[in-house]
This record gives sequence, C-alpha cells and structure tokens, in this order.
Amino acid sequence: MRDLKNPKKTKKKKPLNRKKSIITAIIVLILILGAGVFGYISISKANEYVAVANFYVRSDGTIATGERDGTEKLHQAKIYKGEYLYQLKNLRDQSEQEAMQQQGEDMSQTGMALSVDQRREFWTTVDQQLGTTGEQMVKTNALQTNWQIELFVFMANQQNKNAFRDAIETAKINVEKEYMDQNMTRDDFKKSLHDKYGISYSTYVEIKAKTSIASSFVNARMSEVTYTDEELNGFYEKNKDSIDLYEFEFALYSTTADAVTGEELTEEQLQEKKDKAEAGLEKLKKGYDFDKLIREESDNQDKLAEDGSVAKAADGTAEKEKTLELTMQQILGDPSISDLAEVIENKNTKEYRLIEVDGYGCLIMRYVSSRGFHDFAENEKEQILSSFRQEKYFEGISAIQDMKVNPIVEYKEGKIIDRIDIVHI
Repeated sequence: MRDLKNPKKTKKKKPLNRKKSIITAIIVLILILGAGVFGYISISKANEYVAVANFYVRSDGTIATGERDGTEKLHQAKIYKGEYLYQLKNLRDQSEQEAMQQQGEDMSQTGMALSVDQRREFWTTVDQQLGTTGEQMVKTNALQTNWQIELFVFMANQQNKNAFRDAIETAKINVEKEYMDQNMTRDDFKKSLHDKYGISYSTYVEIKAKTSIASSFVNARMSEVTYTDEELNGFYEKNKDSIDLYEFEFALYSTTADAVTGEELTEEQLQEKKDKAEAGLEKLKKGYDFDKLIREESDNQDKLAEDGSVAKAADGTAEKEKTLELTMQQILGDPSISDLAEVIENKNTKEYRLIEVDGYGCLIMRYVSSRGFHDFAENEKEQILSSFRQEKYFEGISAIQDMKVNPIVEYKEGKIIDRIDIVHI
C-alpha cells in the first residue's frame, strides 16, 4: 500500500498548502465533472457574462495553434457568470478539502470545516514563489477552465454536428437522476442549486452537459497523444520524487481515539503508548524479530486471507499488514517523517527509526527497498503515462488560450481580480 493504515491520519498538521491544493483540484476538474452531453442553445442571455473565449478556426475546421496567416475565422463563446461561479465554487471547495486532508481532517467524514478566519488567511496570503494569492490563482483557473470547456465543446461539435441537438436530452435525464438519487424533489433541487451556486436549474443542466462533452472529447484525445522516449524520460526525471516508491516495514502504536467509543486517550495512556514503542525499538536493536513484534504488540491492521478471514502465523497469532510505500515528496513534505530521506539515501535496510506522528501514533519503521517507473506493474505504469499524456496535451491547449474579459472582472498580468468574495460564495 502507498500510505499508512489510514492515509488521512498520517500527516502531521502544518500550514495549509494553497498551491498543491489548488493544482490538485484543477487537474481533475474537467475530467470528472459532468453527467450528460452538450445541449442547450445557450445559457440565459440575462445571465451576466464575465468573459469571451476566443479561438481562431482554419478553413478545415481545426484550431490555429501557432502563427496565424490571417485567413482564420474568429470564433467567440461567452462565459457566463453562472458558469464562472460554478467552477469557482467547486475549485474552492476541492482546494479547501485537499488542504484539510493534508492536515489530517476529512471534512466529508468528520463534519469539520475551516473557520472563516482560517479560510480568509488561506485564500489571501501571498505565495512567495508564485507572487499571487490563492484567491487570485483559483479565480484565474476557474475562468481558464471555462475557456477550455468552450474550446473542447467547439472542437467536439466540429466532429459531430448533431451534438448540440441531441445531447441536452441526455443531460436532462442525468440531472433528474442526480436529484432523485438524493431523494430530492425537483423544486428542492432547484433551491439547493440556487443556495449553493446561485444558478438556475437550466443553467446547471447546460453546465453539466458542456462539461461532459468536453470531458469525453479530452479523454478521446489523450489516447492520441504521441511522445518520444526522451520526452517520457524528461517527465519522469522531473516528477520522480512523486513517482518513485520507497517501501518500509512498520509497527504502529496508535494514539488516535478509540474506534468504537470515540474517546480520546488520556495523557497517561498516550505516555504508555510512547513507552511501549520505545521499549519495542530497544528489543529490535537487541535482535528481536520484527515480524514477531508486529504480530504481538502493534496496532497494524489484520492481514486477511483469501477467504476473508484473518490470516494466521505459524504460532497462531494474527498476521498483520506490515508494509507501506511512500514517495520522496510525501517524506520530505512531512517534518515528522522527513528523517527517513537520510535512511533511503544511505540505503540502510537494517536501521530502525522511531517516528511520532501527531494525532496518529508512534511508528517503528525500517527501510526495505525502492522501485521506480520501470519496476511498476503495467496498471501502475499506465497511471503515470496518463498523467504524462494529460500534461503534454494541456501544454498545447494552454499555448492558444485567448480571452477577452468583461468589466465584471479585471484581468491583470494573468490574474483575475473581481468583486466576488471567495469565502462567502
């Protein structure tokens, strides 16, 4: 497995990472949003537009991606405020969710959320590397996401002239199924859309339809992306800290709340756990068998046999899951485990390290081995190749991005500045 027993509890709490959270949300947004296919003629003209997406079309229907010779026809698509707010709200929520997960809290499961003050700080603090705030970054990308959707919808329609006529019905059916699956009436669903996004039902249908056809178009194009071995190796070298996996054996002495009662450990119980972990480390230094220690006293998950029962060792004790895989990015990104980088660098497979992760527990860890892209199984390689093809495809799309924004927003040096409060939308 790639992470500890519960990956949402492995991270020591640290300042919220706006850049990582926002980028993570942006990468997945176009590919996962939407249910249905493109439909309506247009979103209501009464819906104020925030920008016009411009792209130049050659006589053969393809998009001009390089130097233009003047024969291309300008195609424009308005990006309406409802579309912008929808993408902005989703990007914002995904970014905050990712930030909470980095801190070890899953809002969807615990019901916890960032306070207004925390959110304000999260969005308004200037990132020293990027020279911009999280608010400016996410607003810029909400608008750019809409630009990309308009482009993909246009390109898809060039291939299928019936898409505009037929696909809206599919979107209507899918949206109806969406609220029925939530045991909601149509009127209740309309109200929820207005309360959450400030948009109408018909606007939502078109947004879902547009996003779906854009998603289908992009997924189809991904498989057509070509690349050289040199380009793939360059991608791997650039991203190896988030690709290469380092395997560790571990024994967990959990300090989390009781799984059944929800009661937190007392200070005395916490100290007992720490003392037990330290005693376990001393045993290992004197030659005690790590597998036996894990079975006897760790809080690792039970290992299951093929029939679903708990696997048993030769001595009758329950087998435990004992390995995890971490990337260097995960290791260096968490101060509580960053010392493991030294163990990896020295290729020391005999040293045991005692690691304490706040809110999770004490772990005795031993480095075992590493594996890179060429060692991966085919399904793992395909995940990496998919990311590579996606990056390569979107690099080409970004190169032709062209927008004219309406006065509702200001577009300064690539940053969106508007009158919408990121915290209270």
